[in-house]
Amino acid sequence: VGRGANWFLDPRCGLRLRIVAPFEQRVGAVADRLGIRRDEATRQVRELDAEQRAFIRQSFGHDVDDPLGYDVVINLGTLPVEAATGGVLAALERKFAPAP
Repeated sequence: VGRGANWFLDPRCGLRLRIVAPFEQRVGAVADRLGIRRDEATRQVRELDAEQRAFIRQSFGHDVDDPLGYDVVINLGTLPVEAATGGVLAALERKFAPAP
């Protein structure tokens, strides 16, 4: 779900992952999932983005878009979900593999 844990937990505690997608793709997904009109989905996506950005800034003093806060950033606008899943699993295995 993501509520800023990547900004306060030790990076060794898990894989800090950010998933992004183009605005219009996210609007379409929200409209389809909730069965609402695109204008309402647009409003909801904008509102959620603003709330998330403000929460991270106010609570942790960081920019949610700062890639240095994450181990992996995945763009679902250019990468299919199946490929992204494989990449996340590979990153997990690599990050938490026993030291040689």
